[in-house]
Amino acid sequence: MLDFGLAKLTQTEPALAGGSQLPTTPPHTLPGVVLGTVGYMAPEQVRGLTADHRSDIFAFGAVLYEMLSGRRAFRGETAPDTMTAILKEDPVDLPVVGTPFEERGGQFSPDGRWVAYQSNESGRFEIYVQPFPGPGGKWQVSTAGGTDPRWRVDGKELFFLAPDARLMAVPVRASNSTFEAGSPAALFQTRTVVGGAADLRPQYAVSRDGRFLFNVPADISPTTPITVVLNWNPRLK
Repeated sequence: MLDFGLAKLTQTEPALAGGSQLPTTPPHTLPGVVLGTVGYMAPEQVRGLTADHRSDIFAFGAVLYEMLSGRRAFRGETAPDTMTAILKEDPVDLPVVGTPFEERGGQFSPDGRWVAYQSNESGRFEIYVQPFPGPGGKWQVSTAGGTDPRWRVDGKELFFLAPDARLMAVPVRASNSTFEAGSPAALFQTRTVVGGAADLRPQYAVSRDGRFLFNVPADISPTTPITVVLNWNPRLK
């Protein structure tokens, strides 16, 4: 349970019949009043503006960042410094994978505990899986090259593109700390572009019902010729 220390009555209900007519405590979250836990306050709270459900979403994000990184998203020497950081700074990016090699195409598993990505640490791009946020081991899923990993909606299968543009599938089984992958099997040949600049953007997507949507080059077919008749007399038939 998370308690951000704020509660607000968003809708005033009419007094029930026979209910108490005594005055109640006025709300404290009013425009112009700065209330909240420094470090988790949304920008509108820092400015003393009206807070709503989006303020709680911001605070939840700040708590989640601290859980993953072990440090606060916004920090300062004093409370005013922290408030200034909330208004003017962005949290430091959290590295998911950090090696001397090139990693691309990170995809989180449906439960958010694993990340699949492609890396060229072997000399060519292969698909790897490791726990998130870690620590833990690392498992190579592809065996003959691979790019563009995608998870099945239930997290029990991982897809990727082979160097020859075939769509590959690997059954996987993951627990809290261990990961097991089966042998890659080809599903079908695709017409999508693999390698080069194509690796910098998604080339396909997997729907919840298991169907695939691919980005493929458009067909360039010859157009039907157009004949133009000059000095045509409409009375001639």
